[in-house]
Amino acid sequence: MIDEPITAARLAELLQVSDRHLRRLMADGWIRKDEDGFHRMSLGIRGYRSYLEDQGRRREERDGARDQLRRQRTRLISEQANSLAIKNAALRRTLLPRQEVLRTWATFVEFADPTMLAVPAKVAARLPHLTQHDLDEVRAEIESALAPLRRSSGHSWAD
Repeated sequence: MIDEPITAARLAELLQVSDRHLRRLMADGWIRKDEDGFHRMSLGIRGYRSYLEDQGRRREERDGARDQLRRQRTRLISEQANSLAIKNAALRRTLLPRQEVLRTWATFVEFADPTMLAVPAKVAARLPHLTQHDLDEVRAEIESALAPLRRSSGHSWAD
């Protein structure tokens, strides 16, 4: 029964498409007649299935391209908003220029370094019971804490 010859009208009815749509499918090569020039249900179903699969692939590709475009637009809008926020912050002076921050940091470290190095001598004056070893340990701890500050305030990035 599935391979018996059928009319174009019957094939269109089985596939639930209009005669016009069936003719278009035939013209586009999706549905073919057999070598004897007859429509066969198996050939019609196979061709129509291939057509539907192709339409699904095309729709997925279109939707994928549409999604990618949507993501790119969203990213662009986000970048534009970030750029505007930075410009506004700079105008309000809530965002400081990099060089100004670096100079301020370097000035702070230059001020803090001798102040912190003076701590052991001040502690020794207030606490005379501390030994020289105790004071040397305090000084070593302060030196250790200042080392990263000294490195980070180097002129290599504060120019």
